[in-house]
Amino acid sequence: MMAESTQSRQIESLVEPVRDLFTAVFFVAIGLLVDPTLLWQHIIPIAGISLVVMVGQILGNTFGTLVAGHDLRTAVHVGTGLSQIGEFSFVIATLGLTFGVTDPSLYPIVIGVALVTTLFTPLWIRSADGLTNAILSSAPKPLVGYFSLYKDWVDRFKGGHWNSLAWKLSRKWLLQMAINMALVAGVMLGAAYLTKFQPSWLAKWNLQLNSLRTVLWGTALLLSLPMLIANLRKLQALGMLISEVTVKSKTAGRRTQSLRAVVSNICLVAGTAGMILCVLLLSSALLPTLGVMLALVLVLAGVAWLQWRFLVRVYAKAQIALKETLETGELGQTTVETGDLPAGLLEAAHLDSVRIVKESPAAGKSIGELGLRTHTGVSIVGIERNSERIVNPGPDETLHEGDQLLLLGEDNQLSKAKIELNP
Repeated sequence: MMAESTQSRQIESLVEPVRDLFTAVFFVAIGLLVDPTLLWQHIIPIAGISLVVMVGQILGNTFGTLVAGHDLRTAVHVGTGLSQIGEFSFVIATLGLTFGVTDPSLYPIVIGVALVTTLFTPLWIRSADGLTNAILSSAPKPLVGYFSLYKDWVDRFKGGHWNSLAWKLSRKWLLQMAINMALVAGVMLGAAYLTKFQPSWLAKWNLQLNSLRTVLWGTALLLSLPMLIANLRKLQALGMLISEVTVKSKTAGRRTQSLRAVVSNICLVAGTAGMILCVLLLSSALLPTLGVMLALVLVLAGVAWLQWRFLVRVYAKAQIALKETLETGELGQTTVETGDLPAGLLEAAHLDSVRIVKESPAAGKSIGELGLRTHTGVSIVGIERNSERIVNPGPDETLHEGDQLLLLGEDNQLSKAKIELNP
């Protein structure tokens, strides 16, 4: 209420003396609890911990600011300005001492570290510009260039320089991945339910609890493989889309392809790590011992590698069947207006990717000879080959083993095209 008042500045000026008074009382009260002789007795741990805190705070905050897309000079200023642990540590140390949960010998160490880091913070801030200049002068020029390119990339990513189709595709893929993870969660929760309540047909097996958990966890992961593989493929396509939209050849120059590969791989690795973490959290009630878990993961990874195309086809057929079921009641009821035509086309047009394997009938054929658009209605709009990217390839472009194709079409057309390219 006071902040919204027109008299807020006057109120603030009147309250400032009281605030300063209580601040002084606080520090004096805390200082009276500190015995300087105890600080001297613990000078070695205080110095060591203070050094670790300051270096760790500066490096961590500088790195975090760089990742957020700021330039190196701003990042160093933020890191040096946050090098202390703050006066709130006094409050925590006092509470711990009052309630008896902190060893009395730790209290002077905490107070000493807080005092040392607070005293050194102005010195660090004052030396921030010199430290930045030293880093820029000694760092390799390509590294400094990559910092600048990364900042531009983050600014472009946050600035919303996305076309309508790219944004629609990203939202669609993210929604599909969320649905897939919801299905995986359902499978894991079902397995956890069977483990806890053990229906009669399961109790007949007379399995020990650890063995039952292992069997159900492995079965749940096996049933979840189609959804997990689909998410991996969508992460790969999403990474390619983000790299194409955010890394422009005008700013990246000759490093365009390498930067796009880095962005695409980062998206894939980060998404995969998040997916693994979600699976572990969802199946925490079923997790077997570490050795058994690693063995099962290796077995399932082998199954996924050997039956990759079969699992992709299973997911594609299930997706088509579900879509046809949901759209059954809408047949014959759709009306098309001329003004809505572009939006409808954008909704119907989807992108997906597929890699040409060794046994693929498309390997060694040109796009014209393959006739993929004639057979399935899908167009090949992009090819990634050995870090080279070909946009809108012509009919004479020959496809090779290992090519990553970017396909454009409707969902059912894309599923047919994938089966034709990798039967």
